[in-house]
Amino acid sequence: MSKRAFQQGVEQGFQQGFQQGFQQIIQEALAMRFAEDEVQAVADRLVAIKQMEHLQALLRAAIQVEQLAEFTRLVDAMTDE
Repeated sequence: MSKRAFQQGVEQGFQQGFQQGFQQIIQEALAMRFAEDEVQAVADRLVAIKQMEHLQALLRAAIQVEQLAEFTRLVDAMTDE
């Protein structure tokens, strides 16, 4: 394995770990505010979102939305892109 390929693999692993961490934090924020079974349904869809900008926006939304349905619509819009 070349040094470049190794470096790319490390960077990709770091990015995936960061995404998974963000997804877990979003799920925790939602779980503090809404029913766990409802949160799990939308959390399963979070794994499809890979762009960090979207995950950051979803974290803010998880803290601010009044109803879980609002958050779910955001997730759906981001997974349709």
